[in-house]
Amino acid sequence: SKWLTGGTPNRYRFAVKEQDPVGLLTQFGIEIHFTTPYSGQSKPIERSFLDLEQEIGASAAFQGAYVGANPLDKPHDAGTRVIPIAEFEAVVDAGIQRHNRRLGRLTRACKGAGLSFDQAFDESFATALVARATPEQLRQALLCVEGVTVRQHGHGVVLNGNRYFGEFLIDLVGQKIAARFDPDDMHAGLHVYSLTGVYLGFAACLEKVGFANAEEGREAQRLKKRLLRSIKDKAAAEDALTAHQLAALGPEFTDEEIRRPIVVRGLFTAGAAAQQLQIEDDPAALEAALQNFNRAASHLRVVGEDE
Repeated sequence: SKWLTGGTPNRYRFAVKEQDPVGLLTQFGIEIHFTTPYSGQSKPIERSFLDLEQEIGASAAFQGAYVGANPLDKPHDAGTRVIPIAEFEAVVDAGIQRHNRRLGRLTRACKGAGLSFDQAFDESFATALVARATPEQLRQALLCVEGVTVRQHGHGVVLNGNRYFGEFLIDLVGQKIAARFDPDDMHAGLHVYSLTGVYLGFAACLEKVGFANAEEGREAQRLKKRLLRSIKDKAAAEDALTAHQLAALGPEFTDEEIRRPIVVRGLFTAGAAAQQLQIEDDPAALEAALQNFNRAASHLRVVGEDE
């Protein structure tokens, strides 16, 4: 997540951009070790994920509301029940506590003595020099961050449809800043930082016309994309139907009609072709012309497409 590791040059995921806000771990000076992508053995947490999947995901409390890791392993009754988020969080919390209390761990942290994770942590914590976070660090750690550009004409910052403003933003028009916010309460205002992590001030929410939390904003974006996709599919279907209807309105041709001759040409003898008939007022000349035409018509040949 760029919220945590933004600004680190050797990230594996997402493109590294110069205008990305500095991530939380990067800003606090915490050394980050990136593991190899798609390499489970290089991530010790993967074993814990497996344990939690078996101990929590398969809990009877989730019967009918499948919460497993793989959608291909859904049981037959998956989707027959929806579990409230508060109940889900309570089950997960109890499962993690049970996981940490279990005795008999043989990991390096437990010194191979069969301690529980809780016991190993308490033993280490009792003798460790623990650094306490300052209020400023807690504020940064507990708020999400988004890079946004300060708008002109006193519009300040717009995020998830809400408008935020502080007098200090007037000098930052056109610049990109890092806005830290509570994702569960978007109307509480923004703490504004520079992209390098310098605190600039607080911007109050002046127009609460957008979403109250970040999840509502994301859901609205998903619905908007789904609506636009359906509109495009409808337009494509109408275009195809119109083309089909136009084709149906056209004339239908049979094979015989398509192969009809397109040119009729008479074959005349050279003398007849060269003869110029004078038929103005001469009945005899007219009779002779008709006879010559009948003789010529008996030699007509039909020329089709192949000729």
